[in-house]
Amino acid sequence: MSKSARHIAVIGAGIVGATLAYRLAKAGMRVTLFDRHAPGATGTDAAMAGASYGHAGHIATELVEPLPSPALLRSFWRELTLFGGPLAVPVARWHRWLPWALRFVRAAFQQTQHTQFLAPLVRDAANAHAALMEELDLSSQLVRNGHFQVWTGSKARAQAAKEQAHMRSLGIATIPSDGPLLERVAQAAQTKDIAMLHFPDAAHVRDPSHILAQLLQHAKAHGMQFSQQSVKSLHLDGSSSTHSIRLVTETETQVFDGAAVCTGAWARELLEPLGLKVPMEAAVGYHVELNDAEPLTDAPILYCNQRVLVTPMQGRLRASSFMTFDGLDAPAKLQRYEKLQTHLQLLGYPTEAISRHWRGPRPVLPDYLPAIGQVPNAPIWYAVGHQHIGLTLAPITGTLLSALICGRSPTIDLSPFDLRRFH
Repeated sequence: MSKSARHIAVIGAGIVGATLAYRLAKAGMRVTLFDRHAPGATGTDAAMAGASYGHAGHIATELVEPLPSPALLRSFWRELTLFGGPLAVPVARWHRWLPWALRFVRAAFQQTQHTQFLAPLVRDAANAHAALMEELDLSSQLVRNGHFQVWTGSKARAQAAKEQAHMRSLGIATIPSDGPLLERVAQAAQTKDIAMLHFPDAAHVRDPSHILAQLLQHAKAHGMQFSQQSVKSLHLDGSSSTHSIRLVTETETQVFDGAAVCTGAWARELLEPLGLKVPMEAAVGYHVELNDAEPLTDAPILYCNQRVLVTPMQGRLRASSFMTFDGLDAPAKLQRYEKLQTHLQLLGYPTEAISRHWRGPRPVLPDYLPAIGQVPNAPIWYAVGHQHIGLTLAPITGTLLSALICGRSPTIDLSPFDLRRFH
């Protein structure tokens, strides 16, 4: 690495920031990666762990549609935890959440157009992960067995048929699943009213934290430096042709040739002072882990009626659920863990094996499109707002944004993901 190489600060050591730092370092840039926590740290209830620690592990190649839709608006009440759903919005936060929700409603009527933007990022995600894992000598971490979706109850078959028809309209392959696996799932859940679809093009990873650690290790091998500091602000110095970035932490000020913001749910405080609108909400998710529990199959299973995803990982199962808009500073809600445990118990999982509880914020913009782009007229870039599919989109995001930073044309048009869409 040449001493004359551009020095780029990457802020945020989650899976997106780590992938970007690796790509930039490998391309010959001088890279310093900043994060207030050590990479992969779990954090505390007061300062939640980043979503990269608690990924569900699912490479969701089927999620080509952003969530906001007219159909969801009509059935919104069913998603509330009050009616057994995964969504909770505390009454005390409604006044803050409402502007975001109104943008969500507007985006619902743009779903077809937004799907055209999001789908190219998502469809090839498993292949992008495979290529990255091969680079990192981690191919055994990626399991390409697809995933399964399960419905239970008297309407199970009708719900599965409806989902299959919808996936077909989006070009997503699904296969009705029966035989031994369906019998095992039905027996565990003690039900005969059951239907299941296989999504063969999806995938999952064995250990998200291990992948994150290896990404950073490879980035360091290419010269990346890590600084455990909280970045407070970014400032633009110099003339239009010789801009530099003044980066202010809690203890010092440093100067860089450019900076990339990958801070997820905490992006607003860095980007809005630069003139961008960042209507970000933190959709807090919860997971529990079941140590040494045997999976029903070596693939994630999404229980659609219960809104629970169970993913087999290295030596454990990880079960995740909920989307609560409690805010970044709210304490953990023990009843969420208890509800998740109850669901797992009814589905036949050995809840006595639960060994870990986690919660963390998924960074969600109201149109459910990520933000990938550049601050106008400044060497400051951003990759935030990857909602529930940060792990899925990390390899392609790192590749696209590193191309932009290195002065190359990205292979996908990034203009739909520019934050100026919210102005």
